[in-house]
Amino acid sequence: GGAQFRRAMREFITAVRNMKSVLITDDEIANAAGLGDVHDGVNFMRGAAIIAMKKAKESFDPMLEALQHRSVYIMKRLFPIIEDVIRKDTTSDEYSKSFQEMIRNIYDKFVNEQSAICLSKCKDDLVGMTKYVTWDVDGKGGSSALYKSLPTPHKMVEIYKIAFDKKD
Repeated sequence: GGAQFRRAMREFITAVRNMKSVLITDDEIANAAGLGDVHDGVNFMRGAAIIAMKKAKESFDPMLEALQHRSVYIMKRLFPIIEDVIRKDTTSDEYSKSFQEMIRNIYDKFVNEQSAICLSKCKDDLVGMTKYVTWDVDGKGGSSALYKSLPTPHKMVEIYKIAFDKKD
């Protein structure tokens, strides 16, 4: 089971690394760019971010679902091995067919529930990784581009102060 699971993970990683570039149509660009609400101009950064998030979801969702299907198949194939071990360790009177079926149903339900939870978390991670699409616009690069684009604690105090001052 472990070797099959590791093989499935390697195949998934290989498939992700060798994914073909997605095709972006002119209509998608026009729809994503749209008009900004501030000055009636086209916001290309917003449009690029919308397209990147949409295409990431479209390309990764089927791959994650295929991995889930494969993993469930592998996990369900482990149960006959467990049954065989139990059968060898007990007498046939202690391990009835109805008990065997009940345990198998519980195991299948557990595998299905856990795979659904895992898929949900993978999709949450995908959303988290694509929610904030940033580009290096200052030319300095590095992995802190997103951090640099967020307000500093000092700026957050100013933002909250302005918000509270407007309420009064």
